[in-house]
Amino acid sequence: MKLLKSIFLFLNMKNREFILQPAHTKQNPSLLEHLFKPSSNVHNFPPLPPPNNKNKFESVLELIRIDHIPPTLFLSFSSALIVNPSLTTLLQPSFIVSTLDIVLLMSASMVINNIYDVETDKINKPYSPIVTGEVTKREAIGIAILLLVTSEYFSINFLSENLQLIIHLTILYINLYTPVFKKIIFIKNLSCAIPVTFSLFFTALTCSKYPLTINPNLDLLIVACNLVFTGSLSNEILLDIRDYTGDKKSNIKTLPIVFGKENAWNTSLFILYAGLVVNIVKLYQVTNISIAGLFVLIMIPQVYELYDIKNTSFSENSIEKYMDQTNKTLFIILLVLSSIHINLSLK
Repeated sequence: MKLLKSIFLFLNMKNREFILQPAHTKQNPSLLEHLFKPSSNVHNFPPLPPPNNKNKFESVLELIRIDHIPPTLFLSFSSALIVNPSLTTLLQPSFIVSTLDIVLLMSASMVINNIYDVETDKINKPYSPIVTGEVTKREAIGIAILLLVTSEYFSINFLSENLQLIIHLTILYINLYTPVFKKIIFIKNLSCAIPVTFSLFFTALTCSKYPLTINPNLDLLIVACNLVFTGSLSNEILLDIRDYTGDKKSNIKTLPIVFGKENAWNTSLFILYAGLVVNIVKLYQVTNISIAGLFVLIMIPQVYELYDIKNTSFSENSIEKYMDQTNKTLFIILLVLSSIHINLSLK
């Protein structure tokens, strides 16, 4: 009996050791455990990376913001047709080269901005090609240089000296924007709105039959430029609200960070209304009350979406919806302005 009792105590102690052993001690589970019990170590495996179906070319197109090219082309078409209302304008070499230069410089500015903003984009745009590594920094620098050199080549060989100077200054500007102008409150927003607006003037300079100061459609061009400038400036402030978290972490001084999101929104609203009033008065003076009234009707959905941003507590989704509506509004109004006096003849 004593021998049996000793054996029982020994087995009982072994069983307790098994139960109380540390969780990291390796066991040899049975076949049934393998089949019907989940492994306690499954959660230790790293998560699978998200699928990446993009090739290098697609990543480069994303880097240069290829989706911005059609609106940029439309701005050039509109400006050309406003100052020289004939479809033959779109076939002039000067128009083609100036438009190509604008697209190249716009794309280069996007790449350069992405190169400088890698740390901020890790928060605001985590799927940016440079952040994800789809395009390396060295590759991005090479792409930017290629775009700038190509722009210079076309301007030197096909544009007048005055227009070449504009291209030179623009290249200098886009290289200074992120390291210099972007760090200055509100100058950052102006620095984005002015080049977009000036692209209309640049195209107009290359296509106008007369000096712009005596061009009979100069007032319509002013309306178009005012529309683009106030719209872009208003949008840039709203985009700062969207990028609030990343900009604050990167210590970038923007209107919503310094003065609050609501004050920034109020500034955006004021700029939009100011541009609206100026354009209504100008259109009434140079066309008629019908065109001015049509302008107001076209602007109503955009104004509604702007108020919706505040009503949704400045949500990212509402800001994106407003940007989409802004593009639609701009497209319709520029289409109206560029077609008022257009001659459909290609002779």
